[in-house]
Amino acid sequence: MRLIVYAFLMLLAIVFDAVQIINYWGTNYILLFSSIFVLLITLFLALLHLFNEEDWQLRWALFYTIPAGLLLVGSLSGHFGFQNQILVTVGQKPMPSLIPGTPSDYEGAVISHFVSMTFPFLARGLSAAIELALEMIGLTNRCNGRL
Repeated sequence: MRLIVYAFLMLLAIVFDAVQIINYWGTNYILLFSSIFVLLITLFLALLHLFNEEDWQLRWALFYTIPAGLLLVGSLSGHFGFQNQILVTVGQKPMPSLIPGTPSDYEGAVISHFVSMTFPFLARGLSAAIELALEMIGLTNRCNGRL
């Protein structure tokens, strides 16, 4: 039963990541590629939980540096926007920015990426809690032959 619940919850996480990818398609290439990368990380973490439960405990924290790097890109975007505001105030033409979007775009992406990357851990905990609740009720003995 636990595997079925975990697989369903991970399917929801994959759908969430796919919506994020579609959202950034054609609008912001930096956020598009980071969303694709986060989808791959989510899949990797899900497989890591299924196949090797001992190995994931502390190493997953390294993956959180990737979305946090988007905050740096967002601050650079804000810096270029501020520079252009000063140039327009002085009467000069604004410079083209190499970084698309606004800082709030990147902050929103970081939040959605963190949610996406923690979903495998939440799914694992929720599936274990459901399995424990079913054992306490006594439903697992009746369902084992059918599942």
